[in-house]
Amino acid sequence: MERNAAGRLLHMLQLLKDSNVGDVRTNAALSLTGTNIGGLQFSEGTACAYLGLRTLQDAYVEFVSEMHDKYPIAKQKETLLLGLQPLKDSIYAPNLNEKFQTPSQDQFFILDACAKGLPEENEVTRTELDELREGLDTLRVLVTGLKPALRKPLQELIRICEQAVAMYEIRGAAGLKKALKQMWGELAEIWSVEPSDAAEEAEKDTVFQAVRNFMIKVDEVCSKALKYRPLIEAVLPKLLNG
Repeated sequence: MERNAAGRLLHMLQLLKDSNVGDVRTNAALSLTGTNIGGLQFSEGTACAYLGLRTLQDAYVEFVSEMHDKYPIAKQKETLLLGLQPLKDSIYAPNLNEKFQTPSQDQFFILDACAKGLPEENEVTRTELDELREGLDTLRVLVTGLKPALRKPLQELIRICEQAVAMYEIRGAAGLKKALKQMWGELAEIWSVEPSDAAEEAEKDTVFQAVRNFMIKVDEVCSKALKYRPLIEAVLPKLLNG
């Protein structure tokens, strides 16, 4: 499987086809009965079916975004996306009582062509993902006892990155980088907090430095996978007039 958004979407749809999910009817558009996608296990039922559908929609959004940004031949790109319009209509079917229509062989062929035409990401290793999870655990320890002004942005930053790590096999390193951009906003919220005394000043500095170090690690992982130069360590001092 190519390590890009088209390859991930193709893999998910192939799993659905192999599980005969098109024959399953629930009161949601999609039921991933007993299917494991990107490390997520779905079972039959409304909530799981809805989660499965959202997962597919997220993967499709990432795929279209990557096609627009990175597919090398503009005219061919539009033709390929047009050929996948029936797939889009099925994923975004307005009637949640419809069963999901698995793609035709032609649509699988088109997705495979997209996967071969898009650049590949380097792999984020299991060790690197575990290191990010350990970093998130460290940040969670800091949450306890913080006042709301610091606690809320730290909790939101943790949530953003936690979701990106959990969805790595579906959204790839591009999802991690998007999370990193969102985390900048939460870091700015932490920086903007005005402490009322020396104790709160020390607390703010501890949180800020911990988040900064964690974001540097996320940036290193993303830069390796997406082949760009790490940004945060070089840019952050300038942004803060340091």
